[in-house]
Amino acid sequence: MCNLEQEVCKVESISKQETQKLEALKADIDRTEKEIDTVKSELNAFRLRIRTELRVEIAQIQKLQALYNEQKKLKKEKRREQKRKGKNFRTKENTLVSKQQKETRKSCAVNENLNELKRLYKEGVVKVHPDKIQSNDDDEIKQATELTILLNEHYQNANLEQLRRLHQQIFSGLTNLKLDMKVDHNEKIWSLKVELRDLKFELEELQASQLYVVLRQLDKEKYLSDLRNYFHDKINKLRKRTRSR
Repeated sequence: MCNLEQEVCKVESISKQETQKLEALKADIDRTEKEIDTVKSELNAFRLRIRTELRVEIAQIQKLQALYNEQKKLKKEKRREQKRKGKNFRTKENTLVSKQQKETRKSCAVNENLNELKRLYKEGVVKVHPDKIQSNDDDEIKQATELTILLNEHYQNANLEQLRRLHQQIFSGLTNLKLDMKVDHNEKIWSLKVELRDLKFELEELQASQLYVVLRQLDKEKYLSDLRNYFHDKINKLRKRTRSR
């Protein structure tokens, strides 16, 4: 009896520790998300100030850049037309480009099918694997094993249609399996750790951005002045390229 009580206490202690870990991770995630929101808010406010104070220069650059792009496009079309009129013009290049485009589309379709194949397989295995069956019934365990074997076969043979049908059968409830819905604390802890890692990485990237460094470490007024000078220089270059006044 004493041993049983000790085991119960041990299980309760482990469960309590796992719950504490989960709560601590959730608190870290919440804190990191708030930091990210704060940094984003500061960056957006500074971007708005830049756009407001340099709106005239920005508008000029956009207008001149659009004109420059249009002029480049017209020159390119003119050269293409000259080639068409020349005796050495061939359509073979166009045919080659078209073939490459078809191959690219085909490759994309293959990748999409492969991704769907992996997704259907993983979802199916997680759902009907024998370890997930909350029953001691031999027939149900046997059925789960057979379904898992089928999933493996369809996946290994890359039989997408068969895998789709089996996936639909599993998730439509036609298998009559009693699935284990117990919460896996270790899995949750791992998932939260991954989420926290990604959030911290996002925060570090934001804090390492040039604009945030300016915002926190440099003279903002000098930065705006330097940026205005840079824009004026760019405007002058675009005017020369487009022969605009």
